Amino acid sequence: MNFENWEYGVIPTVFICVLLPLFLYYSYWLFISGIIGLHRMEESTRWKYCIGEVKNAEIKYMSFSEDYRFRLKKTYNYVVDEVEYESNQTYASDYLFEKEYKSLGQFPKIDEIFLKSNQFIQTEKEKEIQTERKITVYYDKNNPKRSCLINKINSHIYLPIFMGLFFGLVLTIFALKLIGNLTE
Repeated sequence: MNFENWEYGVIPTVFICVLLPLFLYYSYWLFISGIIGLHRMEESTRWKYCIGEVKNAEIKYMSFSEDYRFRLKKTYNYVVDEVEYESNQTYASDYLFEKEYKSLGQFPKIDEIFLKSNQFIQTEKEKEIQTERKITVYYDKNNPKRSCLINKINSHIYLPIFMGLFFGLVLTIFALKLIGNLTE
């Protein structure tokens, strides 16, 4: 490499040496997590089912700048071959994106946003009727610990796949051109 011809200032150098690798990592992490999630969802379409019972339901939230998305996280029990299992997976891939949703205890400005949010009000009503309700649980017959409540492919899984692939490829091409300039 020819660093004698390095003509970039401090800010571009920090971007190239620190931020570019982080963005690349995050882009490919999104892509790979999406592919694994899609595979798990596809696998779950062939799982067996049994009847389970909701033991607990908790409202979680995710923030998008000034907007909030609320979700009901159900914990349920089910029995397979006389062994009781517990899970909280709605889709087979939920564990991949678990950290995106936070507990309401960490929620800022509770009263203002809750009173205005129709989604929160609907989620709160659903939470009240879920506890001790019988539900259909889909489980992997080879590993009954793996289960979910919805055994189909959620179209939202395609967003991280395409975003990760697009940004990963753009940043990779940029990095390769930059490295090409340095090796000349």
